[in-house]
Amino acid sequence: MTELHRPLLLVVSAYSGTGKTTLLTHVIPLLKEKGLRIGV
Repeated sequence: MTELHRPLLLVVSAYSGTGKTTLLTHVIPLLKEKGLRIGV
């Protein structure tokens, strides 16, 4: 794999009710706009 195609693992962990899902629903479209492939 080249430096530009290295896999990235992002973990979001927090207590229930702290806004994890809301955060991801805003961040995932931004990452896709940058051309990143997202798997959830």
